[in-house]
Amino acid sequence: MNRKNLEPDVRLPGIHGLRAVAALTVVMFHVCGIHQLELPAFFSLVKTHFGLGVQLFFVLSAFSIFFSTHHRVGQSHWIQDYFIRRFFRIAPFFYLMILVWCLFSFFEFNHIFPVHEILFNFLFLFNFFPGNHESIVWAGWTIGVEMVFYILMPAMLFYIQKIRLAMVLFFLGSLISIEARIAYEAQGELLRNYGHHAFLTQFGIFCAGITAYFLYWRRNAYPQLMDNKIFYNSMSIAGLLLMVSLILFSTETLINFGRADTLVWAIAFALLSGGQAGYPWLIFANRFLFFLGERSFSIYLLHPLVIYQMKPIYLYLYSQISHSGIAFIACVIVTIMVLIPMITLSYSLIEYPGVRAGKKLIFFLKNCNHPIPPPFASLPHADEESEPLQKTKA
Repeated sequence: MNRKNLEPDVRLPGIHGLRAVAALTVVMFHVCGIHQLELPAFFSLVKTHFGLGVQLFFVLSAFSIFFSTHHRVGQSHWIQDYFIRRFFRIAPFFYLMILVWCLFSFFEFNHIFPVHEILFNFLFLFNFFPGNHESIVWAGWTIGVEMVFYILMPAMLFYIQKIRLAMVLFFLGSLISIEARIAYEAQGELLRNYGHHAFLTQFGIFCAGITAYFLYWRRNAYPQLMDNKIFYNSMSIAGLLLMVSLILFSTETLINFGRADTLVWAIAFALLSGGQAGYPWLIFANRFLFFLGERSFSIYLLHPLVIYQMKPIYLYLYSQISHSGIAFIACVIVTIMVLIPMITLSYSLIEYPGVRAGKKLIFFLKNCNHPIPPPFASLPHADEESEPLQKTKA
């Protein structure tokens, strides 16, 4: 596959829409779970399956990094630039939320986090320490998992060049995840809990996202698919049908086999992601979901604190609405209404400036490595010019 043909020219609305879906399912899962709200039986999927929005995030994360970075492999300082982009995309807002949760825990629970735990969070090392692996930031365990994956990603970007290698990686990653889960569950309660949040048990999920990227780029190998949407629609439909099958049929055997069911879900998410990247459907690719998807990181970091503080409102809605399902929907709607202005501000004041700071640092370092020639000097050849500032967002 010719990497020069892989330069992304636009952001993918289908992928942004799926980011929003992942964020909203996690919000609904925690609206129910944090305060143990009552749900009718036909809402049971919220409790049992909406937490899988995290695994959808992981698949989309791997897909997005390959989409935004794979074409840069081999360029000057591409690894340095990659780490700068990742750090400035995640760290500014996460560091702020560490401080917020430290203050909140002190005033709300009279709890002071030890210095070493705060240091683990600032260094993104907490996933390696069972007992501290869930992060100071509520629901922040996923950041610890993702940062470990980000460290390994340059090697995968360099060596995984074909879909066959991506599929081999997914197979090996799945074996690692299954074996790790079995090993953790054979230990005490602490490691069983850690096993759900450990990087090794989630590694195969990320590998599915890499496979989704190469499924999406099959259009480079088969240009006729550019005009034929059947390929991408088939991928999306296959992913949705696999999800329905996992819901309707018993997965107890897979659950008992090192939670292999999450890996099958990852396959479904990968098919849906690749299909929606190539030919997005309006149900996913619309302005509202694009808006939420672009701010999904803010949604993820802010929603636990918002949900915790909204308990009196939830209880009031449940006391005024007799049907628990309708009351729950009202709670979700109110939560999203509160979140929207908050994520708008956080994206504008923290996330976007952080991304821009990373780009400026990359641009500055490139100018240091390739200083601008003095006036009247001969112009450099085209292949010697520094890369312009990219607008593509992973």
